[in-house]
Amino acid sequence: MNVIPFDGKYIDSLIELWNLELYADSMNVETFSALVLGDVNFNKNLVLLAVEDDKLCGFIWAVKRRYPYLERGLEPHRGYVVAQAVHSEYQGRGIGKTLLKTVEDTMTKDDAQEITIGAYSPNYLFPGVDKKHYEKAISFYQSQGYDVKGEAVSMHQTLIDFVYPESTRMHKLKLEEMGYTFSKFKYSDSIELLDFLMENFGSGWTSNVQESLKRHSAKDTLIICRNSTNEIVGYCQRAIDGHDDRFGPFGVNASLRGLGIGGVLFDEMLYSMVKKGIHHVYFLWTGGRAQAMYERHGMKVYRSYSLMKKEF
Repeated sequence: MNVIPFDGKYIDSLIELWNLELYADSMNVETFSALVLGDVNFNKNLVLLAVEDDKLCGFIWAVKRRYPYLERGLEPHRGYVVAQAVHSEYQGRGIGKTLLKTVEDTMTKDDAQEITIGAYSPNYLFPGVDKKHYEKAISFYQSQGYDVKGEAVSMHQTLIDFVYPESTRMHKLKLEEMGYTFSKFKYSDSIELLDFLMENFGSGWTSNVQESLKRHSAKDTLIICRNSTNEIVGYCQRAIDGHDDRFGPFGVNASLRGLGIGGVLFDEMLYSMVKKGIHHVYFLWTGGRAQAMYERHGMKVYRSYSLMKKEF
């Protein structure tokens, strides 16, 4: 068995292997090419193939930033293992360990002091290791020195029978009496919204709105909340990756959390989706208090993840 840098002649075999072993996260060659080969940080020496007798038996996709990402910059001490799989016929032979150790060595020689499983932005696929579908992967990574640092969930909800909740309608009226307003995004909101997001949530969220402006979708995918002095204090968004039913991100000024503004923004967005004929909503990552809020509004967990990291 040989470990080699990514070679395009194996790309179809890699997609076949991905869909066999990472069956809960189906992939096609176009998406793989966009996310991996089209990534500015692509390094064929971190996308490795395990080959035996010209047959692909495993792969690993790792990333160490070569170009700055928003305010995170180069993250010089951080690396990512985005995805990894070994064909079931070849498991138990140390192939996964060899692939992992090889990219670890490459990244640590380039000053990485910690490596995260998943959670790579901007080409985000999953926050960690799926606890149900890839349970064996959790024990594998633990055996290689990775620790579980937290948990996250993906949630969804059918909107086929969605009705704007009476409790939300009444609470919205109370907030409006306090001077808060909820409205669809207007282009005149652009600069103030971008400033609000940068100040309160960082450039990742800011870039999501900028991308919606580039796609000419902002008016249909953003909702704004303003206070009694007409300042933006909250917003929500959907379709950040072009999927109409993907919700998020959304947020409220930290000083106003607990007033129920977020719950109104959420139901306002669901109602706007229903009116557009969108009958499903989902998002990929949440946890803690935010998860509880979503559950109160009808969202249900459909995937759970272990967030894993190794420090060197």
